[in-house]
Amino acid sequence: MDKLKVCVIGSTGLVGKEFCRRLAVHPYFEIGGLYASENRPDITFQDLAGNDALPDLGVEKTDIDSILSKKYDLIFSAVSEKTASTIELELSWKGQRVFTNASGNRMRQDVPILVPEINREHMILVGKNNGFIVANGNCSTISLALSVAPLMELRMKKIDVTTMQAVSGAGYPGIPALDVISCVYPHIPGEEKKISSETKKIFGTVHNNAIEPSEISVNPICTRIPVRDGHTEAVFVELQENVEENDVKNSFRNFRNGKIAGKNLPSLPYNSVIFHDSPERPHTNLDLNAGKNFLTSGMPVSVGHFSIKGNMVSFISLIHNIVRGAAGSSILNAEFLHREGFL
Repeated sequence: MDKLKVCVIGSTGLVGKEFCRRLAVHPYFEIGGLYASENRPDITFQDLAGNDALPDLGVEKTDIDSILSKKYDLIFSAVSEKTASTIELELSWKGQRVFTNASGNRMRQDVPILVPEINREHMILVGKNNGFIVANGNCSTISLALSVAPLMELRMKKIDVTTMQAVSGAGYPGIPALDVISCVYPHIPGEEKKISSETKKIFGTVHNNAIEPSEISVNPICTRIPVRDGHTEAVFVELQENVEENDVKNSFRNFRNGKIAGKNLPSLPYNSVIFHDSPERPHTNLDLNAGKNFLTSGMPVSVGHFSIKGNMVSFISLIHNIVRGAAGSSILNAEFLHREGFL
């Protein structure tokens, strides 16, 4: 299989660097260009990916005409929300296929927030278009959506969640060390609205070439804690009817990869949701980088510490916010669409 030529815009941030690390060894994709808000030829692909064997490719200033002239097969975007809402749209209108981690276009009617294990049918929104945008969700949204996905068959009514988000989620340089040490930030501006609206869209249904959001009630409280990587969530799900403990746990044990179980994709772990029947797990030091090789490392969401009473299910979830919560999800989405013949 010939590799597809790709570029990364927003390549010098935390998520951009993670894109570079993973794309450097990817069997489907080959980096052909790196872009950022300013020209930085002194920063190379080797620097970003941490691999001396890579080509000495410098970082160019993001320029639409320059990007179009290179004729990339697809573009990975790790730009800011404000930048995304303009540059990603223009690139897609001019025939480019954009896989974005940015939030600027997630809620557009023609942009799916793709989590293939949950809503593979949302691909229909991009069809076989020459240009499109496919988004992954907010890092905490992806964790929440994947962690409750095994409960879909048990008919969810309401989801309450409290997030405990790592400082890397604020980007680099992020929060000053003296502000975050021994401190819990009780509010992250804009985060709660994103989680609620994005989760409803992910679990929504496609109707008349648009997504009708799910009617599930989603109620988040978002906090920042002094952990480098890894978002932990305390999740409380109200189901339509009472359930037996074994039925709930078996739903998690048997979920594997949901709607794409059996797909052989480089970044797809054996289990997208790892079930721990223990109150001591998931644990950031033990479970953050779950996965059997480099491309699947950090891609599963881990769940544990279950409590099941009547129609109420509660548990703890853990996601690697830079990997499955960001760059890894965009790469998995591109792998999936490539395998399905959209690229």
